[in-house]
Amino acid sequence: MQDFQLTVSAIMRYGTTVFGDKEVVTCAGDEPARRRTYASVGERTARLANALRSLGVDGDQRVGTFMWNNA
Repeated sequence: MQDFQLTVSAIMRYGTTVFGDKEVVTCAGDEPARRRTYASVGERTARLANALRSLGVDGDQRVGTFMWNNA
């Protein structure tokens, strides 16, 4: 159905290139809303991926669940 696999990395790449200047707004109860651009979230995601690679985690291993509808 698609020309590529629907992976978290593909979703992040699309979001950062097409909507890089748009905001992700995270609301957590009584705390003030946190705002970041998709480009900023993508940059933080890339830093996390590189840190995991440096620890020996490759692309086929699972370490947790990310992207719960917020930054």
